[in-house]
Amino acid sequence: MNDQRAPGYYLDRIFSPELLLNFEEPEEGVPSEENAAVGWDWFAHSTTIFDVILRVEISPSTERKERVRATVVGRFERVGEPERPTFKSFVMQNASAMLAPYLREAVSALTARGLFGPMLLPPMNVIEMMGRIDFEKSQGYLHAHSDTELAVSYATANPKEIPQQP
Repeated sequence: MNDQRAPGYYLDRIFSPELLLNFEEPEEGVPSEENAAVGWDWFAHSTTIFDVILRVEISPSTERKERVRATVVGRFERVGEPERPTFKSFVMQNASAMLAPYLREAVSALTARGLFGPMLLPPMNVIEMMGRIDFEKSQGYLHAHSDTELAVSYATANPKEIPQQP
């Protein structure tokens, strides 16, 4: 099959492997504005197929006695050798910006079924959020860096720096 698409990153599908709504009492002394944590990672399935993972966990507060965990995964395909954006920039910023509205919708739809009504996450400043994340500590980077073909494909290492396996 001849792929006629221009070089770039293409979104194949979005899915949610985790949606949790649990009723719990809040911990003592935790302010309600500090009860949300956002996570990010990526994972290479092959030299052209990779996932970007965005998740949020919201701890119970005195106003909302519920724990919420939601994860969305975007499966992407890289076609050719895109010049822009770089792979690192794409997975950290572009893909995360694409997935953020799906994460917000998942949390809203999930909490709408609870006792406290829908929870509306504020829009995410992806550039600011990703500025606090170390790409080289991501599971995707560590996995790709351990495989010469993936490391070269995703530019996580210079091929000359990777020890040759016997």
